Amino acid sequence: VYDVRSGMALFVLRDIATNYLNNVIFSADASVIATAKENVTYLWSGTDGHLIKKISYEPEGFHPPVDDQIAFSQRGRWLFIVRYGESKINVYDGKTGEDADFSFANTKGNKLATSHDEKDLLVGGRNSLQVFSIATGELEAEYTNLGNIGAIGFSPDGGSIVIDSFRLADFEQDPNGNEETYHKIIVWDRSI
Repeated sequence: VYDVRSGMALFVLRDIATNYLNNVIFSADASVIATAKENVTYLWSGTDGHLIKKISYEPEGFHPPVDDQIAFSQRGRWLFIVRYGESKINVYDGKTGEDADFSFANTKGNKLATSHDEKDLLVGGRNSLQVFSIATGELEAEYTNLGNIGAIGFSPDGGSIVIDSFRLADFEQDPNGNEETYHKIIVWDRSI
């Protein structure tokens, strides 16, 4: 971990059983760093790099080497983990890594974002965007036929949702023989 201003290394995260990671995130106050590789998520101290918690699971049946998707809630209270092949989001305490004893069921994606007030959780995936209440776990809204969702987010006031949606054009190829991809940025006003 480097200090951007000085360019100096602050500390090194140790005990990672791999030589690369695809998922590394800070909590909002930078007190915790989460890393994910395949079926293991690590929580590290953002101040000195010591390991806070190792969260792992043993998948059932075939499990390709796909990384878990991770996200902190905006204020860092919760850590959300989507595991490959599961249709739920596991929830952990964002500071300690302890199981929060609740999860979100019947989810349809692995892109995650929370509203700034930590009331709502967005879940985006193939052709679907879901909005869940963090307090109740209930599905509040679902939008479908959106294409593959590449990125999602809330406006700072929580009043709008933005997604990056892409889909392959039906049977079209570019001059090099590659399938054509169309991207759209979609913004919803949640008050309507």
